Amino acid sequence: MARPQCSSSPMTAGLIAWAALCLVLTGCGDPEYLSNSIFPFQPGQSWVMANDSGELTFFETLSVQNVGCATGEEADLHITKLDADTYWDTGVSGAEVHWVMHHDANGQWRAVASLIHWSNPEPASGFGTDVSIDYVPQNPWAYVVVPVWLGTGQQLTETGYAQWYEDSTQQTPACLIGAQKVPLFRWTSKLYVETVDTPAYSGLAVVNEEFEGCASAAQETPDSVACAHEKWYFAPRIGLVEINSIWQNVVIRRLAN
Repeated sequence: MARPQCSSSPMTAGLIAWAALCLVLTGCGDPEYLSNSIFPFQPGQSWVMANDSGELTFFETLSVQNVGCATGEEADLHITKLDADTYWDTGVSGAEVHWVMHHDANGQWRAVASLIHWSNPEPASGFGTDVSIDYVPQNPWAYVVVPVWLGTGQQLTETGYAQWYEDSTQQTPACLIGAQKVPLFRWTSKLYVETVDTPAYSGLAVVNEEFEGCASAAQETPDSVACAHEKWYFAPRIGLVEINSIWQNVVIRRLAN
C-alpha cells in the first residue's frame, strides 16, 4: 500500500519544511505512525506502569548486540516487578524478563529472545530459576512487536511462525540452535489504531493485538484466552503506554514521569 502523500506549495521554504515534517511524523489527512515514532528506542530509558490496584511494573531499555540467533541492532526491554499479582507473568512472584527485540532492515522490531528469571519457579514447569528462549523466525511476521508503519484507518492481520529453542538452566545470549527444540509457535499481530487513556498519554495509539501460540485463526478472537493474548499500545514520540494482558486478566498503564 502506498503511503499517504502531503500536498505542498513552493511559496515559501517554511511551508515546504512543514510539509516534509507532516509527511515524516503524521502524513496529511490520514496520519501514519512510523516505527521510530511509536518506539523511539534509546538505551537507558526507564518508566513505570501500574495495574488497577496500584501494583507496579518497571521497564528499562538496554542496548545489546547479537543476543539469540540474530545479528545487528537489538533492544533489551527489561521488565521487573515487586508484586506477584501484576505483569509480567501474573501470579508468579519474582518474575522478570529480558525481552530482546531485533531492529529489522525495514524498520520493524521483532522479538528474538527471552532471558527469564523466576525467584520461585513453578515445579510443574520443569524450569529452573533462569531460562533462555530463542525465537527463530520462519517467515517475516514471526514475533513482530512494532510494525514498520501503520495508517490511522488501516487494519492489518498478519501471522508468522517461529521455532523455539530453550535452555532451561541459565540466561545466555548465545544462539540456542541445537539446544532443546520446542514445537513451532504461531504468532499473529492484529494491528490498528485506537484511543488509549493512561496517566502518561491520552489519544490515538497503535495497537498490536498479539496472539502467541494459538492453534489457528479460529482461536484468535477479541476475548480469547486459548493462548497468550495481549494488546500493546504504542503512543507517538513516547512508546509503550499500555499492556492489556487479556489471557491473564491484568492491565498496566504507563505513569506520568
